[in-house]
Amino acid sequence: MNYSIITPIKNEEKYIEGTIVSVLNQTYLPDKWLIINDHSTDSSASIINNYIQEYDFIKQINAPTIELNELSARIAYLINYAFGKLSKNNGLILKLDGDVILSNNYCESIISNFDK
Repeated sequence: MNYSIITPIKNEEKYIEGTIVSVLNQTYLPDKWLIINDHSTDSSASIINNYIQEYDFIKQINAPTIELNELSARIAYLINYAFGKLSKNNGLILKLDGDVILSNNYCESIISNFDK
């Protein structure tokens, strides 16, 4: 079963590299990983771009201007925005925060449970 990841971020320079490395260390890599940059003012974009050059399944998308101030509403908007950019052939979609470290078999384990 294929899967994609959607990660909305804003100013995650302290954490995003750890998140990226944890995804790259998965026993089963995603088909696509969309990282939605919500106008970060730190070096988040630069860190992500270093990995995009080597891993073509990682894409960084700049978020459109959003007139929502409430954090949960912004995140929901960004997830839906990214979802619209994915092909319709996705098996599963993982919403992953930019400051989360996954165990190496996390995605494989989830997919295995869905396959059952």
